[in-house]
Amino acid sequence: MKIATWNVNSINARIEHLTSFIKKDQSDIYLIQELKCTDENFPYDEIKSTGYTAYVNGQKAWNGVAILSKNPLKILNNKIPTFIDDKNARIIETEIQLSQLKQSVKLFNIYLPNGNPIETDKFDYKIKWMKKFNKYILDLYNKNNPIIIGGDFNVIPTDEDVYSPENYKNDACAHPKTREQYRILINSGFTDTVKY
Repeated sequence: MKIATWNVNSINARIEHLTSFIKKDQSDIYLIQELKCTDENFPYDEIKSTGYTAYVNGQKAWNGVAILSKNPLKILNNKIPTFIDDKNARIIETEIQLSQLKQSVKLFNIYLPNGNPIETDKFDYKIKWMKKFNKYILDLYNKNNPIIIGGDFNVIPTDEDVYSPENYKNDACAHPKTREQYRILINSGFTDTVKY
C-alpha cells in the first residue's frame, strides 16, 4: 500500500495541482492538510473524478484535514478523544487493512498546531494538543494496535533538520518542549519515515 501526504495550504487554491498529481502518482491513500475550507466547500467532485473518495474534517478559513482513498473507509474520529472540546479541525482517524497483517491498522492524518509565537496561547495550545494526542496514541499502541500517523507535524525534530538552526531558535516548531513531545511519540516505538 502506498500512502502520500501533502499540506496543500488551501485545497480550493491547489485543486488543479492536487488532481494532476493524483492522476500521475496513483497512491492508494492521500493525507491532505490545511484545507482551509468547510466540509460543504470541499471540492468533492474534482476528487471523485480522479477515482478517489474524500473523507473531510473541514474548518472555515483555517486548518482542516482530509483522507482521499481508492477504497471505502470508515471514519472513527474527527477529534482526539482525550481532547473532545478542541474546536479546530486537525485530525481524522480511520482503519485500513494491510495484506501482511491479520488486524486492521489505525491511520491518522494530523495537522499539528504551529504554535507561533511562543510567548502566546498558541504555543500553550500546541503543547496541550501534542500531550493529548500522545496520550491517545500511546493508549492505542499499548493495546497492540498497529498505527500509522501521517500529516504535517509542525516539528523540527533536531537542528540537523534545517539549513540554519539559528533562524529557528525562537520558533515553536524547534522549541525544546515541542521536541520533547515529539520524542515521546517517536521513542515509544514509532519510526520517522522521512529519516528512515
